[in-house]
Amino acid sequence: MRYQLKQDIKDAARFKSKMNRLKRFANVDFVKIAQDAGAYAVKKALTRVPVKTGDLKRSIRTETDGKDIYVEAGMDYAAVVEFGSEKKNRKRAPKPYFFNSIADATRFYEDRVDKKLNQINRL
Repeated sequence: MRYQLKQDIKDAARFKSKMNRLKRFANVDFVKIAQDAGAYAVKKALTRVPVKTGDLKRSIRTETDGKDIYVEAGMDYAAVVEFGSEKKNRKRAPKPYFFNSIADATRFYEDRVDKKLNQINRL
């Protein structure tokens, strides 16, 4: 069995163009989308966090370290609010605000990455 593959100069040019767009995506767009997703997570968490003094709400933020994006709720009691507590004399019901916001931001991130990759693929 024998099969002949043919390529013309236009195919090579299109391939090179796609590779350049993917390189830009990996070095620039990918990081920007991650930063946007971090900001989205913060925005969602700020609308969901219960407020007593406002300290927990003010502690929710993003931090960037190179290409890494962190989302944090910086108060020491942040987990107690999120997950609740079972202490003997102080039971607290969970009031989820953080991880559901991260889940929303993950979907936001995946959608943006898919759209960008599909856009590159169509070219």
